[in-house]
Amino acid sequence: MKRSNKTAEELKSIRDDMINYFNLTDQKFDEMIENEKVLQENWYNSWQAKEDTSFYNKIDYITMAYTCYKYYSRKDCINLIKYSNEHKLEFNTVIDIGAGFGGTTKLFAEAFPEKKVVYQNLHGIQFDYAKHYLNGINNINISEKLVKSDLVNAMELMEHIQKPTEFLDEIVKVCNPKYIVLSSAFNVVALGHWSTFIVNNESIPCKSMPRLFGSTLKSHGFTKIQDTGFWNSRPSIYVRKQS
Repeated sequence: MKRSNKTAEELKSIRDDMINYFNLTDQKFDEMIENEKVLQENWYNSWQAKEDTSFYNKIDYITMAYTCYKYYSRKDCINLIKYSNEHKLEFNTVIDIGAGFGGTTKLFAEAFPEKKVVYQNLHGIQFDYAKHYLNGINNINISEKLVKSDLVNAMELMEHIQKPTEFLDEIVKVCNPKYIVLSSAFNVVALGHWSTFIVNNESIPCKSMPRLFGSTLKSHGFTKIQDTGFWNSRPSIYVRKQS
């Protein structure tokens, strides 16, 4: 019960801070959450065909980032932290890629105060809010660019990338990580999830992406850590043997 109360207090604190930062009301925040279904319909009915991803930089999306953290990425991040501590994963630097408003970045920084943690995202509303939300945490750096890191966290991300294998290639090249952590849901219907992806200039249906993406990970020398005990393998931890 104590842990549940702590979780509720954390989520309420984030919600209240977003309301204050964006000059909203409780009612408006709730209305924005209810409107997420409309945004999703717009994505599949119109925006996706136009490759219009401008919604990421609109205030309406901030509640989507909040609900994703509340129901998915927070739990996955805590699972990773627990596994890392129990199995003593060896890393000194972490980059949290496409890290939304910074919720998981803060969890990493608090769990590993001796490690350098990088919040990474494209500049926009979420990026600006993250600078506010993460302000004063000494072991966090904020970046629009990828940087070299031992552990890459890319939870709830790749299904939002139209060319995910190309992006993975870039991550491996620039970050040169030992670990990559994923919670990809290529087949799940949600705002910003592509129905078809582009691989080698070819259109690929979402149902084929898990296999292709897994093959790309394997081509870079990554293997999935088995038997983590996580429900539905969330998150999946991939490790690469260092030469």
